[in-house]
Amino acid sequence: MSQRTVADLLNIGSGSAVCKQLAALPERLSKDRRLRRQVEQAEKRLEEIKNERGQRAANARRETPISRAEAPIRHGAPLPIQNHDAFETVRIMQTVKRQNPQFAWAQ
Repeated sequence: MSQRTVADLLNIGSGSAVCKQLAALPERLSKDRRLRRQVEQAEKRLEEIKNERGQRAANARRETPISRAEAPIRHGAPLPIQNHDAFETVRIMQTVKRQNPQFAWAQ
């Protein structure tokens, strides 16, 4: 992120103002324990957010509707519906779709 972008986000004027604040930061950190703690907490939280986003992205790439449905089964959970009930439901849905062509059924 550029210093100009940071200035706009923080509404502090220009990128030059950000540059000056960054230049003064090391000295202020060495003298101000409270500021140092705040910066450490902010850096820690930013790292957590970065890790959370990375984990969510990795999970999104791996997870599909089928994998979400299969996961409980793979871990021994009972099926929520019996096969014959599922087949009957699909049969009824197909019949309803055939009898109601005026509706734009999702394919």
